[in-house]
Amino acid sequence: MKRKALEKQLARKARDAGTTWEFVREGANHSVWSFGGMLITIPRHNDINELTAKGILRDADDVASAAKAKEEEEGKS
Repeated sequence: MKRKALEKQLARKARDAGTTWEFVREGANHSVWSFGGMLITIPRHNDINELTAKGILRDADDVASAAKAKEEEEGKS
């Protein structure tokens, strides 16, 4: 998967979940982003291994679902 495509998917997931998607810093070989308060490390390569990309997206889904659940819980109060 291309790095830009992965970053776009993560930004879309954050927007849909109502969480933040912010750049934190550049490391030696990785970029660090904040997804709803969780730090996500993305390799700084044009092509990212599919298994790595799926793992990053799975982690983002966990944060997004937790954010949606928290939002729904606050709405009930």
